[in-house]
Amino acid sequence: MRDTPDMKIRIKDVTVVGRNIDSARIRDLVELQTQTGMKLPEIREAGKPGALLTAPVIAFLSMRGAGHAFTWEDALDLSLDEIRVVVEPGDRPAVQEDEQADPPQPSGDSAPDGDAPAEATASSARRPSKRRSPGSPSK
Repeated sequence: MRDTPDMKIRIKDVTVVGRNIDSARIRDLVELQTQTGMKLPEIREAGKPGALLTAPVIAFLSMRGAGHAFTWEDALDLSLDEIRVVVEPGDRPAVQEDEQADPPQPSGDSAPDGDAPAEATASSARRPSKRRSPGSPSK
């Protein structure tokens, strides 16, 4: 999970800034190691997207980062329905790391002024267009 400074998640009835291993405070990572008995490489593996413990790791680090006295046991007691990303107006949809967002492409129907095709294709370059612009005399 890549987060942004303003990405929020809702855990039960509490909305907090989402934190993961890369964005968490060191004190929270130390506490996570203490409570789980896992070392950082194991926590990193457990917190990878799609891993069984991803949601509890994110919940623990997010709640602790917000100042809540949240334990690893509390994180393990959550159901997946109790952890949600908060989508706010203006948020962009998340893109998976292995996916690339396709930039918007012009439709090809019109140029910025709306009169002619934006790009001529090989076939349209060979043949004159039968389209007439408004106000042109008919033949």
